[in-house]
Amino acid sequence: MRLNSSLAWIALAIFALTGVACAPMYMWVHPSGDQTQLDRDSAQCEYEATAATQQIDYSYRTTFGQELDRAIRRNEIGVLCMKAKGYSQRPITGQ
Repeated sequence: MRLNSSLAWIALAIFALTGVACAPMYMWVHPSGDQTQLDRDSAQCEYEATAATQQIDYSYRTTFGQELDRAIRRNEIGVLCMKAKGYSQRPITGQ
């Protein structure tokens, strides 16, 4: 049973990495367009998201599962923080 669980996690990781490689890239935009403010807000949201996800969810039985869960939660909190500050995501198009 443990081997099947490990194989499932490996398959999930490969699937996730493939999806990330194929996913379009996005950038944060704000109506004011101020790069300095974007840098400050981004750093603050990243700090708050990291601080809010220090607790480990032990219902995931592997370290990989726990860290994957924490990374997903950190990203979700960061996105919500940026949206709360008035930012939206725009796809990056080729130059």
